[in-house]
Amino acid sequence: MKTNLFIKALLAVSIALVANSCSTVKYHVVTTVNRDGSFLREIYTSPDSLFLKGDRSRNPYLFKIDSNWQISEVENTINMHPESGFSNRKYKSLTKISSRFTSFENYASQLQYSENLRPMAAPAESLARQFRWFYTYYTFNAVYSSVSERIPVNIDEFMSSDGQLMWFRDGYLNQFFAGMTGLEAKDALDEFEKNTLEWYYRNTFEISFAAIEKYAGEISSNPYASILSEIKDTLFTASSGTAKAKNDETGYSAQYVCQLIDEYLKTDFFSTVYRTNGKEIDKLSEDMWNPVNDLLDKEINCELIMPGAVLASNATFCSGDTLGWKIDFYRLIPGNYTLSAQSRSANVWAFAATLLLAAVAVYCLVRLIGR
Repeated sequence: MKTNLFIKALLAVSIALVANSCSTVKYHVVTTVNRDGSFLREIYTSPDSLFLKGDRSRNPYLFKIDSNWQISEVENTINMHPESGFSNRKYKSLTKISSRFTSFENYASQLQYSENLRPMAAPAESLARQFRWFYTYYTFNAVYSSVSERIPVNIDEFMSSDGQLMWFRDGYLNQFFAGMTGLEAKDALDEFEKNTLEWYYRNTFEISFAAIEKYAGEISSNPYASILSEIKDTLFTASSGTAKAKNDETGYSAQYVCQLIDEYLKTDFFSTVYRTNGKEIDKLSEDMWNPVNDLLDKEINCELIMPGAVLASNATFCSGDTLGWKIDFYRLIPGNYTLSAQSRSANVWAFAATLLLAAVAVYCLVRLIGR
């Protein structure tokens, strides 16, 4: 089942053993903003061989590629920032799509994507320009929407907002553990790992229970259809300490939840339904996980090049005029994730005009004094 992907990835994050698994689909997005507000966007990824042979149905990108995008195969070793995830690595294949847009509004209006991929495929991007004679100021924002609504049980029930930021995002670790010893920090991290797994188990229960309730509800001979929703919370509370659910990588599988329901109601109705229709019930569960699974193996490394000198940003890495952030499913769990940057570009003509006006003023003043 695809739900295995969720628990494997959660375990990897919780234990912090694997930063980048080989199954992760990486995208490297480079955005170069021009002084007039237009921009060039280049997106790199590693596609399969069929896409390279021209089969566009094998599109590896997060959105539909139309004729506005130029597709090119690039060297399988590419020089990028060390934190991009692509630098100094060799790939069997690497492609780049690139296109120029007059504005971020223009870009957003052309984008076509699957709703399941929206949080990563279509951030709300904007660029504001402020003219102040000698300088033009640029403010860029990109808001990646939260994925929390895609998960049945909100993680707020298992950890605080500050804890979520520390656990899932960059830059909060030192702040959160300020004043703690290493042993105290380890105890706190162990507790976060435990809470993360409890959160996962609760979600597997909710998904499996919902699939069973939906499928069994359509069986006319089901004598328990009206009471299933009433016993759900009691059933989970009574079973949450059982070793079987927590030793099973899939958490609360649909088969196991059928067994729990039967034990509680003293019947064999649901286990019998599962033996006969298990594939259909598992498919329902899998479909309910799709809004999560479609994003779980995706990772975006964003690079932004602003006009002029960078004044401020919340970038997680910076190299010269290039700012960078990493986006993945986990970073979107605590809420919307905003990338922001401000830069200032000198208006050379304004300096020249000012010098010219000053020179004219001095010349006129000298002429007046000379009279």
